[in-house]
Amino acid sequence: MYLFVRDLINYKVDKDNKNARIKLSTNGIEKFHLVKDIFPSEINFLALFGKKMDTNKTIKIITEIIPNSYWKQNAESDN
Repeated sequence: MYLFVRDLINYKVDKDNKNARIKLSTNGIEKFHLVKDIFPSEINFLALFGKKMDTNKTIKIITEIIPNSYWKQNAESDN
């Protein structure tokens, strides 16, 4: 719903409201190209360590530790 209301994805279903198909909208593709290279090493993080680490630890690192350290580092460098 978050992506749909922001016009980042489109979806369609068949006449029986089954077989939903979701794809990036034109706007979604444009936004993807703007952000795809922001965290290139983090994107490959799961491919490198995903099989060796616990899933919950991996998710915490990607969703909390990396973003928090990135924003902290950039906030400190702006001062």
